[in-house]
Amino acid sequence: MGSTHLPEWLRRHSPPWFGTACYLALGSRRRAVVDNLRHIHGPRGPVRDQIDACKTFVEFARCLTDSLETTVPDHPAYDVRVEGRQTLLDHLHAKKGGAVLLTAHIGSWEVIAR
Repeated sequence: MGSTHLPEWLRRHSPPWFGTACYLALGSRRRAVVDNLRHIHGPRGPVRDQIDACKTFVEFARCLTDSLETTVPDHPAYDVRVEGRQTLLDHLHAKKGGAVLLTAHIGSWEVIAR
């Protein structure tokens, strides 16, 4: 409800608080995130593991907030622009064609569909 009913300024600044609260409250999930990060980064020490795990929870909260915000009726439309030279996307847009975009981006991927 907060992602759709709170003022915009509060929605922008609340994910770090909620992410950190979940990090602190959800011990088994926190341990799972630490284990996953260790598989990616290798051993880096318990303090670094915990800092990165907390950052993971915060970024997840931010991505979730972004996704839920798009359901607000008065949410502003996204302005997607490609600056620079004429691109294949410009050509497809002019022809009313479509495209499948592949990226390495892992956050809020579901927002772009809306």
